[in-house]
Amino acid sequence: MLDLLDTLAVREAVERQRPLRRGICELFMADCSRDEVCQRLGLSRGCLYRHMQAIRDSFVEMGFDEWLLARRARPHVVRDRRPMAILGVAWRRI
Repeated sequence: MLDLLDTLAVREAVERQRPLRRGICELFMADCSRDEVCQRLGLSRGCLYRHMQAIRDSFVEMGFDEWLLARRARPHVVRDRRPMAILGVAWRRI
């Protein structure tokens, strides 16, 4: 489980996103599916996927790359350590 500093860092990372991308994060945190996010924001799936990649890239730039690398290597071990897990979203969706 992430400690308080990690939790605050993730929340700050989400707050630093552009308004649309922050909205995407918030909808995923509210446990919306990709289709629901597309519908609510009026995005095509391709556009949503581009924004999701930009969100991933920004998290890597902010130093969250160890979660991504660990998740790819051993997803069953690192599942609860995903940065977005704190916020209630399944990282695999983002």
